[in-house]
This record gives sequence, structure tokens and C-alpha cells, in this order.
Amino acid sequence: MDDPIAFDHEQMVHLDSGTYHWVSLKAFRITADRPDTELLAALVRHPQYRDNYAGGGPDDQSSPSLHGPYLLDRISADSFNHLSPGTAQTLLQQWADRASGTVSVAVQDELNRWVYPVLTDSVVFELPDLTHDAEHDWGWIVGAINGFHELVAIDRPSRVMTLVVASDD
Repeated sequence: MDDPIAFDHEQMVHLDSGTYHWVSLKAFRITADRPDTELLAALVRHPQYRDNYAGGGPDDQSSPSLHGPYLLDRISADSFNHLSPGTAQTLLQQWADRASGTVSVAVQDELNRWVYPVLTDSVVFELPDLTHDAEHDWGWIVGAINGFHELVAIDRPSRVMTLVVASDD
């Protein structure tokens, strides 16, 4: 079976200096029309998903069995919950506000330019907190200050799926 997604690019938005908070957006082209669950499964299998978000990119990872604070084998398409676009945007804005106190105008502009549009016209899924069932032995480092938040936005008209991770390291 051909992979229904292909990695395209990553965009990073860093919150105000001194916070160690960031948002990673990894965009994947949807190359085959498949149900959402199959696209999520393809994402979890994809090499770009093997990112511990604690330094370096997926190609530099010493342990490709990790994803953020979690063991990769504990994550599946069934792990994700549907979330409305508005709820997803509120979740990320609240996260950013907690991280910065008040987000600077420059960072808010970056969030408005790069992050929120990805969520607006998409079907959105959230990976819930899996800490108790799936955290690896040093996973507590990622998201230690303000949590690890993962959303997946599927924009079928644009044929793009975006992995949105908001965390700190």
C-alpha cells in the first residue's frame, strides 16, 4: 500500500524569549484519499513523527521509538480525539498565555499567521495526555513547564495534514 501522506516542511514559532516554549508545525501532503483514521495511522508510522522534541530533528534522534514524552508504540490512530477548530485554537491560545503571561504582539502575530489558520478550516484531532500510560523514562522533560499539546489538522480541500505540537523543552 502506498503511503497516503508525504512530508513537506516544518515551521517553528518560538514564544517570547526566556520561555523555552515553541510550536512546531509539520505539514504533510495528502497523496491519497483515505479516511481520517488511516491518515492518522500513516502519520504515527511516518519517520517525521519519531521526534522526541528535546533537541535535533527526527533524523538526529538517538531513539526512534519516542514521540515527545511518549513511547511511540503506545500511540495509535485510536489514541486521538476529535476536537472542534475553535476549541483547538482556544487551547493553544491559553497555553501560549500561560507560557508568556501575556503573549507579545510579535508572537501573537506569528500565531495568527502560521498556527491558527491551519486549524480554521480543518478536521482537528487531539492526542490527549498519555503521561500515565505511555511516558518514557525521561519524557517528563518535554512539556515539564506547561504541558505537551498535540493537534492534527486535516484540510482535505488543500490536501494537507498538519501536525501541531506546542510544548517546552
